[in-house]
Amino acid sequence: MVTIHEPGYRGADSSLLEQIRKKYLEEDRKQRITGTACVFSGEPVRMSVSLGDTVYEADGAVAEAARNRALSEEDIREKLGKAGDTPFRFEELTVYTDGKSFLPVSALGELRRKALDGLKKMLLPDVSAGVAPLEEPAADPEEIRLPSSFLMVRDAEQAEAVLRFLEETGRDGRTSFSDKGVPAALVLDGMLLDFGAEGERQRERIFRESEGLKLPVYAALPYVFREKDRTWLIRFLDENRENIYGFVTRNLEEVEFLYEKEYDKTVLADSTLYVWNHESERMLRSFCQGMVLPQELDRRELEETFGQSSSDKILMVYGRVPLMVTANCVRKTAGKCRRAEGKNRKTQSGSGFWYLQDRTGAEFPVEAQCSHCQNIIYNSVPTSLHRFAEDPLLKKCGAVMMSFTTENGKAVQEVLMHFAKSGILRAVMPEAACEHRTEEGRLFSDSGYTNGHYRKGAI
Repeated sequence: MVTIHEPGYRGADSSLLEQIRKKYLEEDRKQRITGTACVFSGEPVRMSVSLGDTVYEADGAVAEAARNRALSEEDIREKLGKAGDTPFRFEELTVYTDGKSFLPVSALGELRRKALDGLKKMLLPDVSAGVAPLEEPAADPEEIRLPSSFLMVRDAEQAEAVLRFLEETGRDGRTSFSDKGVPAALVLDGMLLDFGAEGERQRERIFRESEGLKLPVYAALPYVFREKDRTWLIRFLDENRENIYGFVTRNLEEVEFLYEKEYDKTVLADSTLYVWNHESERMLRSFCQGMVLPQELDRRELEETFGQSSSDKILMVYGRVPLMVTANCVRKTAGKCRRAEGKNRKTQSGSGFWYLQDRTGAEFPVEAQCSHCQNIIYNSVPTSLHRFAEDPLLKKCGAVMMSFTTENGKAVQEVLMHFAKSGILRAVMPEAACEHRTEEGRLFSDSGYTNGHYRKGAI
């Protein structure tokens, strides 16, 4: 394992490591400050702290007359002089008191926190001063009406399974593609976006069948967007503009590209764009009509941050999380590049899955996107929120997303049925039958699943 003390497998200069430890890990880097505290009976306690020419003064609760033991100068200094995890350390703390006052320890702690927080804010620059004015939001989030379910597929078999599932559930009245607007959308990813005769035939068939179901089709753009990919996207836009309802963007370069091209359909921000706070949300809302919530935050953090404006938010409820995106190809590094083997790129993309195995035997799918010369390494098991059907956040979100990677057609239909019966896949079977609990063990026992960070968070 690579650690602070063992930063590499091949070893390192021990004297250099010791020097780095002393300079960056062990050296006391806290700022030395001075302080003054005044505690007198019948008056609010006061504390001032200073660093150089910067001084901050804070006041607190009114000190009471001591009934038993009064606070001594040493008692007050001990309680107020604990800087804890703050970036400060008291070099000197002067205390003035009448020797007959009393104040709860919690009140002294609150005074100290108030003083140190105030000094910290005075010393830190106003970061908001550097934020450029943003364009008006693309749309009011309360007016946005996203499809209730985004179903992402990576090959023709998965797409066919989704289309058959929606067609069959629609025939028996459990899906209404006319009465409720657009309950679901199909998202194409991976090899389904490749050029060449086979890729174009598959897309044409998907577009035709989706139109029959009144099912909008979106396209998910690459995780890494190089300069050469601009030519690819321009061509894709020109050839598929009438059939693609929108794009799922995965980096800011793609958002910028679509903005420059004055793209006037739906633009969604994937979770890789990291909407972790209101400022980033406000920025993306100027360019995107919806955004996938970050998968690093737990449900409490997501609720606190986005609970009041969730109609344009999409929650990933099923799919393998990308652990790593490589702007190169591991297959090429191993001397097994499909394009270098003489394959005609126009008819054979070389895209597909292969696997990395760790020391425990767990297998991690690797998607080779040869058209863009990059790999996506996925988690060994999918993240699944099927046990959180009654979660308030899940019910508040404007839409949910399910992403299929290595699943075959049968597995895709089983997962869709399970989520439909649980009520999470809102577009299908809203009556939410209860028998899904009996299917859960069989469905997830073979490959397993994880709740991801939804329950506990990553940080």
